[in-house]
Formats: sequence, structure tokens, C-alpha cells
Amino acid sequence: EGDSLKDPGAGWCSGSGTCGGSRFLALPGGYLGDMATFAGLDLNGYWWTSTQHEETLYAQMREIRSDSSTITRDIRDMARGYSVRCIKN
Repeated sequence: EGDSLKDPGAGWCSGSGTCGGSRFLALPGGYLGDMATFAGLDLNGYWWTSTQHEETLYAQMREIRSDSSTITRDIRDMARGYSVRCIKN
């Protein structure tokens, strides 16, 4: 499922053979981490979901990696600078 979301023009397909094909074309933008430094540029993409984890400063996120065809789902500290995808209702 991860490869179908990757923008084939960005050169980060995992090699599974199928890249792109969805209306959302993910780019490997990395994230803004500790001490205002970027990590994962041109390798991975990270996006916040709208779901906050209980009453904490953590939220659900999704990660797409250049070396994998899957999507990682996890809960992370909201201090990280992940991308946001706006969806029209």
C-alpha cells in the first residue's frame, strides 16, 4: 500500500514494481527533529493524522519509507515536525 502512494517522479520507489497510482502522491520530505534539524530528507515521508493519543502530547502518525512498500503506523511526540495533509470534507 505504501508504494501506491509514492510519487513515481520523486525517485523513491522501493523496487516492488508498482509506484504511484493513487490520487495522493507522497514525497520523501523527512521530518524536523530535535534541535531544529531535518532528518530523512529524500528517503522517508512522515504525516500526522488527526488522532491525538488520549490526553497526552502524542498523536498517531504514518510513515512511508523508500526501502519499504508498506506504511508504518505509530504514535509519536507531537513536538516532531511531520507533514500535514489537508483533506476537504
